[in-house]
Amino acid sequence: MLKAGYAIDRNPVFYNLATMSAAFAPVANAGTILCTGGSSCLPSGGDIRADAVRSLNSSQLPTGGDPRMLDQITIPSNLRPPYTQTYTFAIDHQIGRAAVGEIRYVGSLTQKNFQSVNANPYLLPVQTDFASFVPETLCSDPNAVGFGRTDCNYGNVDKISNGGWANYNGLQFNLTTRNLHGFTGTVSYTYSKSLDNATDVFSTFAGGSSLAFAQNPLDTSAAERGVSGNSFTHVLGAQFSYEVPSFAKGNAMLARVTSGFVLSGFYRFDSGQPYTPFQPIGLDSFTPDSSYCDYAFNSSSVGPGVDTCRMVRSNKNAPSGSVAYLNPYTGPVGPGGPTM
Repeated sequence: MLKAGYAIDRNPVFYNLATMSAAFAPVANAGTILCTGGSSCLPSGGDIRADAVRSLNSSQLPTGGDPRMLDQITIPSNLRPPYTQTYTFAIDHQIGRAAVGEIRYVGSLTQKNFQSVNANPYLLPVQTDFASFVPETLCSDPNAVGFGRTDCNYGNVDKISNGGWANYNGLQFNLTTRNLHGFTGTVSYTYSKSLDNATDVFSTFAGGSSLAFAQNPLDTSAAERGVSGNSFTHVLGAQFSYEVPSFAKGNAMLARVTSGFVLSGFYRFDSGQPYTPFQPIGLDSFTPDSSYCDYAFNSSSVGPGVDTCRMVRSNKNAPSGSVAYLNPYTGPVGPGGPTM
């Protein structure tokens, strides 16, 4: 038997993106209210109305300053839900009277997926040392909020875009049997590969979407093409159920007690989840060495001390004990530091 199918599915809107954007600049001015020690967040008279609580704690909230210097999360007005095209083709063949084997190809293409982007990167150090790598005109006004960035009017901007995509191809093998002397079971194996430029809009700092942001903010598509964080190359699964026959003969009561039992089980194996190795913003504890990636953005928007620059692949022919830096610090070294 030959089978084939094609479908277009649209993912639902991810409202969590909108709620996050509503809690950051320029929509909100967030602050922390301390309610520990001798500081109480409730009026002493027991009044818990909003105006009374606000009056007591408003002094702890930050005021003044240029809101454009705050970290911003923006969502464009034309943000759309992602959609996926799925296509499949299968060949089924009966084996004996109680088993069926199947070979199936499954492919999918996801477009307009959500992606987190550093929309206003600080590129001055890169342009200074590698002018041809940054052809964009950067803000040259040292008094502007966006000095050294592509937009003079803003500082760190985390933008949620529809720039993500994914491509999956898989070959599936399946053998199923039903009621073969009381045995029903299935064994399946899938060999597949999934590629994308953004597995998730958020970082996990572990397996899966290790770092949601691109290493190069000027190329968030082709340069980020790689194995998906949810790509499992080898997946093997099996499950079965066996109806235990009745061993009692001639005794109705004993037959009822010993009949009706079923043994069942399942097993699953996969080859493991991919991850992206990442490095801290500070490359060592002695000097402020850092990479060329956007230090300010990484410090505030990416994660706890995580650098978006990928780790440099080591050279097996390099002298023992040598270290490579992308942007080495050349200033003075304090006591106890290495010799520069």
